[in-house]
Amino acid sequence: MRKILTMWLQLMGILALAFIMFAAMAAPGFIDDMDSMVGPAPVDVVASR
Repeated sequence: MRKILTMWLQLMGILALAFIMFAAMAAPGFIDDMDSMVGPAPVDVVASR
């Protein structure tokens, strides 16, 4: 039973890591979309230079 639990925790950790990596890659475009909805943000001004 404990072995199954540790395997499940490892799987969850791998999925969380993959999600974080994907979020880090997709974040710039996502942030740009949010900015265009809300309005120009200081981060956008710095990035455009």
